[in-house]
Amino acid sequence: MHKNTTFLILFGTLLVAGGVVLYERQKLDSVTVPPVSTNNQQGEDDKPIATVLDGADENGWKTLRSELFGFEMKFPGEWIGDWPSISRRSLLEKPEGSLLLNFGFGDPKNIKEYSQSINIVSDNVDVYSQKVQGSIKKAHMENRYSYQEKNINNAKAYIFIDKEKAGVSRVLLGGGMYTFEINDTRELDGRGVVYDKIISTFHLLP
Repeated sequence: MHKNTTFLILFGTLLVAGGVVLYERQKLDSVTVPPVSTNNQQGEDDKPIATVLDGADENGWKTLRSELFGFEMKFPGEWIGDWPSISRRSLLEKPEGSLLLNFGFGDPKNIKEYSQSINIVSDNVDVYSQKVQGSIKKAHMENRYSYQEKNINNAKAYIFIDKEKAGVSRVLLGGGMYTFEINDTRELDGRGVVYDKIISTFHLLP
């Protein structure tokens, strides 16, 4: 075969191969990557769960707002790290990284996830109305947890205080679209005083 013919065949093969690679690369570049699922309903996956608003009040506290789940609360501004929005399950940490608060968001119908995360179930609490296999039964819960129910601003709160672990309590603020959980107060200053102030700022958006 003539050298020129061989060269043309080789050049043509490389050209075709290069075109295929370029086409595949362009096709990949044009793919829209879907947002990470947060198990939200009604196609809300692409919305941020919550954001921290700019500015602070006279005490240096910042405001955490969730338009998606319809609530707002405040917390000490020095606790915030470098995060613009909050994932479905996330941690609010001190600058050095020690855990202070844990937030959980989701439809209250997903009872299994929440009851497993705190290991309790009560027939008397609406948000735990469904039986969950493997959950601690009511009798055991009453022996270990001090339970109270009260209204915080315009939301009903279910408060559980762990008798076996000093300084550990959990607050569930249930609504039509979400269950909001705050736990582990062992590292809070003033034996939960700051924690109580955080809870007192929680309110549902109009």
